[in-house]
Amino acid sequence: MNKIINKMEKAINFICALLVAFLTIVVSTEVISRYFFCFPIAITTELTNITFPWITALAAIVITIHEENISLMFVKEKFSPRMKYYVEILINLLSITFCGIMVKSSIELSLQLRTQTMALLGFSKIILYGSFAIGFIMMTIVLIYQLILKLRGKDNMVM
Repeated sequence: MNKIINKMEKAINFICALLVAFLTIVVSTEVISRYFFCFPIAITTELTNITFPWITALAAIVITIHEENISLMFVKEKFSPRMKYYVEILINLLSITFCGIMVKSSIELSLQLRTQTMALLGFSKIILYGSFAIGFIMMTIVLIYQLILKLRGKDNMVM
């Protein structure tokens, strides 16, 4: 399973890098076009609106894989090693619950908006809101795997 998660992480990092490069090109083109040539490019806003949530959702998966949520790390460090184990399990269970609720909500939202299209590009809004569903589904899978490793007493750090 670690190999699968490692490959998934590499793929996510690659996709994120492509999306960040694409976003940089789109925004730079818009800035140059608008300020130097007084010619705004209308579709850049919609492209940015699609790209940024995907970057955020995919990055959240990587953060979950490495358990790098700063606030959760801060909470865990306050406890003794024995108590820290139970706090980590509780945090995992709460995170899985939250992600499960978000999966359900984001899928419902995506399905409700699937017939609505973006004004300029004509894409279904499911492309935009589907990023949340996919992100939270993958985060839930990672969190469940980490919980299983914790309960088995194995190192839960997936790398």
